[in-house]
Amino acid sequence: MNFPPIPENQPIRQPVITINPDYNPFEKKTQPQTSFSFPQKPAASFQGWRELYQTQPPSAEIIEFPVTKSGVFSEFSESGSDEPGAFMKKGVQVQNSFVVTNTKSGIIVIDQQHAHERVLYERYLEENRTDVTAGQHQLIPQTFSLSPDDAQFFNEWKSYFHKLGFEIDDFGKGTFVIHTIPMNLETTDIKLFIESVLESLKSPAQEHKMDQSQLLAKTMAKKLSIKRGKKLFQEEIDALIENLFACKVPEVSPEGKPTMLVLSYDELNTKFKI
Repeated sequence: MNFPPIPENQPIRQPVITINPDYNPFEKKTQPQTSFSFPQKPAASFQGWRELYQTQPPSAEIIEFPVTKSGVFSEFSESGSDEPGAFMKKGVQVQNSFVVTNTKSGIIVIDQQHAHERVLYERYLEENRTDVTAGQHQLIPQTFSLSPDDAQFFNEWKSYFHKLGFEIDDFGKGTFVIHTIPMNLETTDIKLFIESVLESLKSPAQEHKMDQSQLLAKTMAKKLSIKRGKKLFQEEIDALIENLFACKVPEVSPEGKPTMLVLSYDELNTKFKI
């Protein structure tokens, strides 16, 4: 608080407390409430502020995704639409396994696991084609041990792991030290994760037509994809839709399974006999 300075010639007086001896706190002397009258119509100035803050109906927020030239997306990019290839950004999750969104031509039901596998697969392929991806360093490096055969097998794949953001050093006698993991890898036990990836890479069921980078990208995508039954936030739903339609081959997963089901409005009209 800022008090003004006291003049030098002003005397200092002791505060005096005055008391009303006739005051009775139990005596009721309340006055009747004053009545107010309100106009039937608001004044012009008030009406102006009311119109200024009047809520407007929300407009549909849309986002454009890249449209492929083949498959179902070519049908959605035909002429007759003001914004060809425009998709609704908002999606809805159903049974914690499927994501439903719509275009101007139909409804799309997306399998969240297959769709996320496709997104991760193409991301890992792109990282393998480029330089080494920056990873996140571990505060406490983890170690894991492999048998001599498995250690030799891992050394054959070590360079591909390194391109994805792993920094793993050979400590000798089948022991390896993990210093860095990919930025988007969220797992607490990196040791078990790498061992499971190696077991999948050794599986005889893997396609022999794939090169090593494709095989590792497919295995990593399958291990780290969003599984069915996981509840997603709205931001995750929207990001999954956007990233899927930005893929080069959004219609199928890396294993060739469909990622989505498309129902045109004409099909719906036929089903409902409209």
